[in-house]
Amino acid sequence: TQHSNPSIIIEDLGETNATSFTWIVDVAAGKWIGFDVTDSKNALAQSAAVLVQPGSEYYQL
Repeated sequence: TQHSNPSIIIEDLGETNATSFTWIVDVAAGKWIGFDVTDSKNALAQSAAVLVQPGSEYYQL
């Protein structure tokens, strides 16, 4: 997340049935973020921390 508290949601990317999608990144470079993904059965998966890099504003998930 963008905050020191990793449980704070900074953005909800909504629902999708796609196997991938593109997110327009609106988090400042240099911030560490993580992704939580919940499936249709409410099973939760979490990504490792990702450092937002300067450059392209698009991130393929």
